[in-house]
Amino acid sequence: MWSTPRLICVAESFMHGSPAYRWAPVEVAAGPLMVVEAGAGEGTATVTVCATGTGEGELRSTSTFAGDRFGPQTRLWRLLVYVDP
Repeated sequence: MWSTPRLICVAESFMHGSPAYRWAPVEVAAGPLMVVEAGAGEGTATVTVCATGTGEGELRSTSTFAGDRFGPQTRLWRLLVYVDP
C-alpha cells in the first residue's frame, strides 16, 4: 500500500536589516525542506518553509550592502532546521 507524503509547515521566518542591505531570497541549501513562498525587499527577507520528511536541513540567504559597491562584504546567513517525526 502506498501512502501519500504529507507536508508539515515548520517555519515562517522574517529577517530584518537596514534598507541599505539588499537580501537575496531565502533558499534551501540541504535537507528535507521545501520553500513554499519567499521574498526580499526593503531590508527584509521572508520565507515559509515546509518539511517533506525528517532530518536536518539548512536555509540560506545573503545580504549585500547596496550603498557602495566597494563597501562591506556580502554576508551569508544560515539557519539550521531539525525535523523530528
